Amino acid sequence: MNFNVKNYSIIMIILGIITMVFPLVIPTTVSIIFGLFFIFVALLFLLFAYQRYDFQRNSAIFNIIVAIIFIMIGIYLMLNPDIIIMMFKILLYAMAIILIVSGVYSIISGVFRSFTLWGIVNIVFGVISLIMAYLFANPNYLGIVVGLWFLICGILSLFDDDE
Repeated sequence: MNFNVKNYSIIMIILGIITMVFPLVIPTTVSIIFGLFFIFVALLFLLFAYQRYDFQRNSAIFNIIVAIIFIMIGIYLMLNPDIIIMMFKILLYAMAIILIVSGVYSIISGVFRSFTLWGIVNIVFGVISLIMAYLFANPNYLGIVVGLWFLICGILSLFDDDE
């Protein structure tokens, strides 16, 4: 029994519950984390500028300009998480379109295989792809699916004796 694996299992279970209860919190949280990351990188640029200001003034000024831009981007991302949410939605819709095309192709391919084993497998995967496309197109359902995945993985890893 490994103590670390159990801790990760509990964290995954908690993340799963939080994600299922608040499915739209995840994109906002990611936006805030990206904003904080940009601000952290900006602070590093300011530190580099401070260290180089005496002997590489042009480089230091460039670092200060980049730091100011990064701070503005970081604050903007933290105050306007809609940008990240919009990017998530575009990605999700693209994935949904790919899954729809894949699902329709699998169903048609399965029908033309005259219900052999691979034909039935293609039809099943086609239906699953269409269901997943519907879930990916709606961020609320996607949050629930991701939360359920975290929850199941966390519970299964609690009983994993390989670690």
